[in-house]
Amino acid sequence: TILFLDTDGQEIGRSGYLRGGAKAWIDNAQKIIGKRPKPEVLKVAASLAEGAKQAQSTGRPLFLLIRHPGKPALKKATDSAVNNRDFIKLANSRLIIVEPKLPLKADSSEQKLLAELIKRFKLPDGPNFMALLNLQDDTVTVYKPSALLRPGAMTRVVRRALPPIKYDGGWIEDFELAQMIAADHKRAMLLDFTGSDWCGWCIKLDKEVFSTEEFRKYAAKNLVLVKIDFPQKKQQSPEQKRKNNSLARKFRIEGFPTLIILSPNGKKLGQMGYQAGGPGPFLRKLNKLSRAKRINR
Repeated sequence: TILFLDTDGQEIGRSGYLRGGAKAWIDNAQKIIGKRPKPEVLKVAASLAEGAKQAQSTGRPLFLLIRHPGKPALKKATDSAVNNRDFIKLANSRLIIVEPKLPLKADSSEQKLLAELIKRFKLPDGPNFMALLNLQDDTVTVYKPSALLRPGAMTRVVRRALPPIKYDGGWIEDFELAQMIAADHKRAMLLDFTGSDWCGWCIKLDKEVFSTEEFRKYAAKNLVLVKIDFPQKKQQSPEQKRKNNSLARKFRIEGFPTLIILSPNGKKLGQMGYQAGGPGPFLRKLNKLSRAKRINR
């Protein structure tokens, strides 16, 4: 089995032995490589004013990136930090990124707004810094670029400064968002690999367990629920299909329903399928799997 990984170590496809020699194998490899998804890019607000407006309307913190154009070496080093895959995913889902194009015109609206933010949040009056601004409660965290240039450092320190993501206990389909929620709330994740509109055992599990008040109360306090769906009638975006197929390969899913239990930091704790008897036996088995794995570790 031969895995093809992107530069971040994420699987984009797999192959094995193929008849036809090198040409047949290379042709197949090229198809796999050619279909790899484009990497996610950092979303940056068009202007400081637009970013502040988005931050106010969404409640997300404003991440202010100030880099003097006369410091190309520092800019190159900072680029490596903000273009880290994990930081991009965190920033695009949790932050509003703004980078004023220095130098700003004197007395321009952008210059006045920047000066207002510097005064309001007591920001450094220097040419190179990063700051996390919460416009709702006027809290601020300032970062020195030199301290954040190690791989992954930016993601770790910014994540610690963010408030926990609000989660109502319902099913979500975004695995990466679920990972953030699980880490924030220190909860296990329950991944439900299902064919929701055609798999008979999946439909029974949903009716007999997931739809009951007993399960909902338990999950609301202990779990982050993630539905990894493979429907036949329900419409899904190509991106969602790609992500779900990638997760199915990662966890070696061979049939539905398959339930994967992960710790808050993403370690696999256990696996189960349809459990007869309703929520009681299901939750007992779920607890047993999770508890035994934690003790063994």
